[in-house]
Amino acid sequence: MPLVELLTSAALGLSLQLLHDAIIRAKERSLITRCILDRLDATLHKIYNSICH
Repeated sequence: MPLVELLTSAALGLSLQLLHDAIIRAKERSLITRCILDRLDATLHKIYNSICH
């Protein structure tokens, strides 16, 4: 795997992880938007799985 692809994959993985962590923190603070955040988190999980495989 070329270095550029490796660095891009690492940056994307880190970005998705940071976004996931932010969603988890937001879900802990808000009851009203929890459903929306759950769907967003599920979408991120699907994106992450499709990229990793």
